[in-house]
Amino acid sequence: MTAEKSPGAASGAIHQQGDQALPTPILPAGGAVYAEAFDQYRDAGWVGVLPLPARQKKPVPAGYTGRDGGWPSYSDAYDWSEQFPDGNIALRLPAGVIGIDVDHYDGKDGGGTLTALQDTYGPLPQTWRTGSRADGVSGIRLYQVPEGLRWPGDLGNGIEVIQTRHRYAVVWPSVHPNGGTYRWTGPDGVIRASGVPSAADLAHLPQAWVDGLTSGAAEQNVTAATMDGASVNAWLIARGAGEPCRRMVHAAQGYAAALASGQRSRHDTAMEAAMGVCHLAAEGHNGALAALGVVRSAFLDAVAGARTREEAAAEWDRLQDGAVSIAAAGSLVTADPCADPLSQLDGLITPEDRPVALAELAAPVPVAEAAAAAPDAQGVVERVLPVVNWADRWDRPIVQEWIVEPILPARRLVALYSPPKMGKSLLMLEIAAAVASGREVLGTVPAPRRVLYVDFENDIDADVIPRLKAMGYQAADLGRLDYLSFPSMSALDTERGSLELMAALDTYRSEVVVVDTVSRAVEGLENENDTWLNFYRHTGLKLKQRGVSLVRLDHSGKDETKGQRGGSAKSGDVDAVWRLSTVVPDKTFRLDCEAARMPITEKTLIFERLQDPLRHKVEGAGPVAAFRHKEAAVVAFMDQGNLPLDTGRKSLRTAMSGSGITASNTVLDAAIKARRERHGMPIQDSLEGLV
Repeated sequence: MTAEKSPGAASGAIHQQGDQALPTPILPAGGAVYAEAFDQYRDAGWVGVLPLPARQKKPVPAGYTGRDGGWPSYSDAYDWSEQFPDGNIALRLPAGVIGIDVDHYDGKDGGGTLTALQDTYGPLPQTWRTGSRADGVSGIRLYQVPEGLRWPGDLGNGIEVIQTRHRYAVVWPSVHPNGGTYRWTGPDGVIRASGVPSAADLAHLPQAWVDGLTSGAAEQNVTAATMDGASVNAWLIARGAGEPCRRMVHAAQGYAAALASGQRSRHDTAMEAAMGVCHLAAEGHNGALAALGVVRSAFLDAVAGARTREEAAAEWDRLQDGAVSIAAAGSLVTADPCADPLSQLDGLITPEDRPVALAELAAPVPVAEAAAAAPDAQGVVERVLPVVNWADRWDRPIVQEWIVEPILPARRLVALYSPPKMGKSLLMLEIAAAVASGREVLGTVPAPRRVLYVDFENDIDADVIPRLKAMGYQAADLGRLDYLSFPSMSALDTERGSLELMAALDTYRSEVVVVDTVSRAVEGLENENDTWLNFYRHTGLKLKQRGVSLVRLDHSGKDETKGQRGGSAKSGDVDAVWRLSTVVPDKTFRLDCEAARMPITEKTLIFERLQDPLRHKVEGAGPVAAFRHKEAAVVAFMDQGNLPLDTGRKSLRTAMSGSGITASNTVLDAAIKARRERHGMPIQDSLEGLV
């Protein structure tokens, strides 16, 4: 087998590849990268075919990467082709395949590192490589490897190891953010314009490399608890409070120093740090929250320049969430092992030796103070922290109470987001007014409840009242709708703000709260997960305890495929996340439930925005209804534009550009066929190649 030459060799095959003219890539029609190509990868045996935003390298859908990420079904991939037809393609590598990702540009010396590694472990065999650059050095080289081994995250300056639990590979026909197209280069050094290799086509990584990179160490077969964001937060709050004990201080100092030294993979070091701190917390050691904060800061500093701060923060959040899930699966200890009579003899670390961030004492717990001061300490605790009465609750029927099914459940927290100016405030205002007045909304007639609408977004005179009038309301109808317009309220991610909101709930006896929009109701940075952890700790938890429903309105940013704008923890503390999108601009809309921790019968709603009176009317539910409405919108577009009956998919996609209507190839084909059948035109066996 031909070996890969060192990048510095004048006659090396790598540089010869870089000198050749690039073939014109064969790209999908209309830029439908994912919709056209995902099937080719599935047919070649690749299961982890994940969508990315168009012309971007991140993010992939949540829950399909990392150590515990799931594998998408064909149905998942097909749905993504409908939702993100023009998205790029990411391959999550299966067990038994790794990618050696070499970056030899912008100050990264991946080529030099690769030369040094080949000097140590021997030459690499030529194999399939994916990348958008034609320098002959950069790209991800894919190899077959033995399963069950633990691989490092990076190999030095400019080289990382792509593997099942770490990262993914962007592949043809994806388009790089700078405009270049990803291509496959075969073992023969020929850059392909199209086509997909299978895992069986990859070269085997030489045994010397396998031994050198893994030392034969097996991947740890750990048990992880199934935890969502709210559960992770609750575990950290319950297990991580207090002043760090001596073991926790030692650990945080050591991990921070290791990250600062840069001698090992920063990802791997951070992962070990998160695991170590969380396992100490599970053993009963105090101060995990403070220790994790110190290590997180050290990690963000260590990777500055290599990642944006948002990327680094998101990476740390994933590592921390995984560490908590693993630590929570083990046995938990209720007392700090360091709190024993012999600990006073430990003079290795004194308070003045501790980092400032670790030396800050946690705030006193009110119930502990009350118990200490009361003669009946047990009675105080039992009244303030009552335990569940199993006998009372054991045989209670489990029934989810709905205020407006399926969007607004009772005693739950819900997020509703969309791009700006799409109409989520209008929709929520209709729901809030209907709940307060007991009028029909979206096919439901709710029992009247008091609603507190906290509005930081809309002008009461220019926006809110004209909309309510257009809906047919009179002032006398809205006695249960308590509206706070641009209130002088403290931030809801602070204790003061949460107490102000609770006082308003007590005053107005509210059962439902709407915050519009939540990003304007917090003082922390929107992209920092601490902001949303604090929001839940101060406000969300109090609402749960009171049984008050919350709807948080939020923006998705310019690219709605990236979900809610801001830190990843924003979605972790709510019971359901709904996304509002358009089918036909300003006319037909779609609501999709992207995540829920309770059963929801219909997770897709299609509705029309009607006038006189202004309202939203449900026209269908479920993915089939969504498909048919999209199909009808495309047919209407063709009719309005008087497009010829023999218009094919490619011409139609070109004509639709700029209309605001997006559709997958399957929808376009169905619309073309339906229109032809309506006019009695014979259906061709293939829709391809028509004008």
